[in-house]
Amino acid sequence: MAEELFRQSLSNKLGCEAEELGGHGYVVASAGLAAGRENPASPESVNVLQRRGLDISEHRSQPLTAELLETTYKVFTMTRYHREVILRARPELADRIQLLSNNGHDVADPIGGGIGDYISCCEEIERYVDTIVDGIDS
Repeated sequence: MAEELFRQSLSNKLGCEAEELGGHGYVVASAGLAAGRENPASPESVNVLQRRGLDISEHRSQPLTAELLETTYKVFTMTRYHREVILRARPELADRIQLLSNNGHDVADPIGGGIGDYISCCEEIERYVDTIVDGIDS
């Protein structure tokens, strides 16, 4: 959800289609510390974003790799623990790895919860993403 919400917010700010972000110098991707490769988004995530007119039905997961870390300008983590794990392995990236939230709070993983948990998570992610995107010079 975060990847698509970030892509949409950034493309709205730049006045372009999400598919055109690369032409503006942006690539938005998501990866997980424990993510498998090529797993689809959860049905609940697909449902919640469909309600907002966003389609993530073709999304496939990927694990966080050294290559992604080395080629990424900023990495936003959902939790403090995720940030700590990355920084234990790559402390030199401290200035590039930050929490998605601007208040030091973790974003709770809705996996295993009901649709209400996914809606709440989506709204929380959207608030944080919009704050980040607002700070980007266009």
